[in-house]
Amino acid sequence: MGCGSQSTTSLGSEANEKAEFQYKTKPAHISKQFKLAEKSGAPVGIMLGEEELASGTVRVKQLGLGEQNKGDLIEREKMVEAVVDLLR
Repeated sequence: MGCGSQSTTSLGSEANEKAEFQYKTKPAHISKQFKLAEKSGAPVGIMLGEEELASGTVRVKQLGLGEQNKGDLIEREKMVEAVVDLLR
């Protein structure tokens, strides 16, 4: 999983955006993770779990829209474009 996190952080750097990641061996429920991200002031959350890593995707969510917004599952190569679109 470290490899996936590393490549995602690299993609964030290419877009000149500040990026943080939180690695957990026992991840909390995804809604708790997104709530923590919202509290930090982040406008967008990106999740790269085991399923996403295996399928070459990431989940991108615009934060602050409520829990009913589950985010979008997108191809990892399109992550930067999707995040930039959400930030506009």
